[in-house]
Amino acid sequence: MKLIQLLKGVNIIDKKIEITNDITCIENNSKKIIKGGCFVAIKGYKVDGHLYIKNAIERGARLIILDNKKYFDQDFENNGINYVLVDDSREALAILSNNFYGNPTSKLKLIGITGTNGKTSSASILNNMINYLGLKTGLFGTIENKIDDKVYKSSVTTPESHELGRMFSEMVDKKINYAIMEVSSHSLALNRVNALDYNVGIFTNLTEDHLDFHNSFEDYFSEKKKLFYLTTDGNVINIDDEYGERLYFELRENGVKSFSTSINKKADIMAQNIELNESGSSFDLITPIFSKRVNINLPGNIYIYNVMGAVGAMIALDFKADDITESLSRIKSVRGRLERVENKQNFNIIVDYAHTPDALEKVIEIAKEFTKGKVGVVFGCGGDRDKFKRPIMGTIASENADFVIVTSDNPRSENPLLIIDDIVEGITDINKSKVLLEPDRFLAIKKGIDKMDLNDTLLIAGKGHETYQILNDKTIDFDDREVVHNILGEVKKDDCRKY
Repeated sequence: MKLIQLLKGVNIIDKKIEITNDITCIENNSKKIIKGGCFVAIKGYKVDGHLYIKNAIERGARLIILDNKKYFDQDFENNGINYVLVDDSREALAILSNNFYGNPTSKLKLIGITGTNGKTSSASILNNMINYLGLKTGLFGTIENKIDDKVYKSSVTTPESHELGRMFSEMVDKKINYAIMEVSSHSLALNRVNALDYNVGIFTNLTEDHLDFHNSFEDYFSEKKKLFYLTTDGNVINIDDEYGERLYFELRENGVKSFSTSINKKADIMAQNIELNESGSSFDLITPIFSKRVNINLPGNIYIYNVMGAVGAMIALDFKADDITESLSRIKSVRGRLERVENKQNFNIIVDYAHTPDALEKVIEIAKEFTKGKVGVVFGCGGDRDKFKRPIMGTIASENADFVIVTSDNPRSENPLLIIDDIVEGITDINKSKVLLEPDRFLAIKKGIDKMDLNDTLLIAGKGHETYQILNDKTIDFDDREVVHNILGEVKKDDCRKY
């Protein structure tokens, strides 16, 4: 791509440019640079990309984008290396990537989903519904990234902007109709996704999370709501959430088209006369274009909210009522979200990704609704993440479940015992008798199963779809579902991972 096209819209502070050849690639990882490429130096939380400018040049970079001139050695300039100094190199990367790949989201219908909980389920449900209608989709999410039937491993909720550009471009080449993406508050705060052309935004909820990154809850909310001022066809907002209600009325006041969703209030899209059981939910779905009794194989109000968000998005995108109602019957369960671990002994064991206070409270509530006996919970909290929520989750688990086993999640660089201590701070003396502490997650799950009777439910929370555990010095294979089968003796030794 010609340089003048590449730099369109970039806020340039200083530059030295003497390039006649096209730029061959955009990268923020020096190891991926090819001859004639553009290296964007970004200061990260652990690594400063400015320290790798020399490596990028040695690999063939001809243009360096940076926001700290002191890292651009005079020798680089003397050797014909070009640079552009910008105010914010991460923001520049988003603009450069969009330009380099020809603004691919302008050729797609893009739905962005944000909120603390429910992004993955909402994205999966909407993806199922649109696919059923014979339309091709692309999906960016916590579990995986997909382009039609091609699956890519996902390492973060929202990929970096140049990776998004590359994949969106591939979607356009493959005649993809709709792209659905989970949009994290981090990606909005860091201007990673702000150059994309969104058609619809979905707001799920806002609860305790990521306060290690955001200065305050209001800061967290401010970053989330950016998405809804970037859309062209409308937004879908859950007004049963306090912050969702604030957002909805703010958008209305500012003339931004939005649909409200609710179970408890009058809204544009409502679910009424709800019936729940262990296998699913039934409810009257009332929308501006149709009303219908709906049955889905997903239990709990949290999934009803996700369904309403998906329906609202399809209405905003002008799908026909008959197509929407037909696709509702084809919704599939979501991996690692209230997922029942089938077993020959018929124990009711559920794996869920719940890793925030609100999510944990909701999945326990759902389990209690369809459980005749006791509800037990095995959970931990991730290391190097928001510490404020740990005692809160301890309180929620111990007050709402019949027995609790506190264990490790992904401790990362932290001492698992100290993480458990943080959780225990939220457990009152009156509830400590029903709490066990077991830092070994395998043994914790085993102890949970040992305490079960056939009428009980065991909820294993925190990791959901994940098939690994991140320790201080390594990442090991660890799948909660597979561990259950191992403990119950239902996995052949040759087929089971070693724990």
